[in-house]
Amino acid sequence: MSDFNNNQKNNQNIDQNRSNSSQRSKSQGQSQARKIKPQDLYPPKNPPKKKLADEERSYHPDEDNLASQKRKLAEERLVSDTEDGGRKDKKKPSVVSEDNLDLRTMSHKERRKYNHQKEKEKLSELTFWRKVQYILMYYSGKFLAVVAGIGAVALIAYRIYVAACPVALDIIIVNDFTNGSFEPVVTELYSSYYEIPERARFYVDTNYELHPNTTFTTADMTYYNKMYSVMTGNTTQVVICESDVVDYYAIDGFAMELKHALPEDLFDYFKDRMYETDGPVEDADYYAIDLTGTKFASMIETSLERPMFCMPSSLNDENRQIAFNFLRMIMLIEEEQEVR
Repeated sequence: MSDFNNNQKNNQNIDQNRSNSSQRSKSQGQSQARKIKPQDLYPPKNPPKKKLADEERSYHPDEDNLASQKRKLAEERLVSDTEDGGRKDKKKPSVVSEDNLDLRTMSHKERRKYNHQKEKEKLSELTFWRKVQYILMYYSGKFLAVVAGIGAVALIAYRIYVAACPVALDIIIVNDFTNGSFEPVVTELYSSYYEIPERARFYVDTNYELHPNTTFTTADMTYYNKMYSVMTGNTTQVVICESDVVDYYAIDGFAMELKHALPEDLFDYFKDRMYETDGPVEDADYYAIDLTGTKFASMIETSLERPMFCMPSSLNDENRQIAFNFLRMIMLIEEEQEVR
């Protein structure tokens, strides 16, 4: 009986141990399942870097290198300036070398002095031609900028001077650009008949080629534009040309009508030489004076078959008077010729 009871107890203990072990295995499986994370199943593409070792994290650069020396010098200088209280009588080193202190810690005056000294040292070691090459290589841009600035100032000053000078005579001749004697003869004649101020200037232009009765070309348009500025601007007083040019500009009113513009003495003297053409005003058809056969025409040695005198209609009173003086000069030349 006792043996049966013992066996029964042993069987119960075995069953209990089995149930306990199964429960422990289930609880362990559940805990292991809860510990598994997604990053364990799928590792990241860029794993984090490993932490440096203690000796690597504690690494410091050598305190005796050049950068640390410069930093110490800068700190010492800052401390000394602070302790000094900003006194003006404190003596500073003449030149702070780059080996002792970084250029960015220098003042503007010290940096300029240092650069000047370095340039002198470079040039002192070079021969003459090496110095020339060095200067041209590194300072050519500055040199050209200075030359350009001086040239611009000189040009502006010259233009101001020319604009301030009075104009003695401004005259052009059309379709006679090969005439080399026109300018000196006109200048000399006008100066001999009238008193010219010392600073007065003569403007004589022979570079005009106009043929209104022919087809215009691209090259001709340059001359026509230039002539248009002459006839509409208040600059040129006298135009010497032929009849086709007079007709072209008179019909649109660019040439001055001489019957009502000329003084009475000049009109009476040249009335037999008046050139009549159609214009914009009725009973006003005299726009030029024919100079063919005059002494003046022979003196200027013009190649024009029928040279004529005309005036732009845009002239003010002062420029009109200059044109009248020029025409009166031709009259005086003719009178002297008649006396002789």
